[in-house]
Amino acid sequence: MVDVLAAKNAGWDLTPNLLEYLGRVLNSIGSLRHILLRPRCLLLTFTAERFYSVVEEWAAAARDPRIWVEDSGPSWINHDGSHIHEELHVQDAVVGDELWLRGRQLYLPSVPAPLANEQ
Repeated sequence: MVDVLAAKNAGWDLTPNLLEYLGRVLNSIGSLRHILLRPRCLLLTFTAERFYSVVEEWAAAARDPRIWVEDSGPSWINHDGSHIHEELHVQDAVVGDELWLRGRQLYLPSVPAPLANEQ
């Protein structure tokens, strides 16, 4: 699970660099079954549409069914400059194992249609 934070100075600008790194992780760890990307916003002025479009393009290019995104909307964090990671952990603890059941798979490999039995 990867939380992608949008901060006031960079917004989602660093997302392509992160995705490049995650691509290398996926290529090097064949046993990794599932990666879930979650947008987290530090300011209410950020929207996640740009994040979703960049992640969807990356997943389509990577053609990897292990890439998932939580697209129910970003988690808004009331950030006062301290203890942000503790607040994120508390939010996750409340949800528990259900975290892994969230999101949607971004690349679905196509399955060839069965051939009709000719007689």
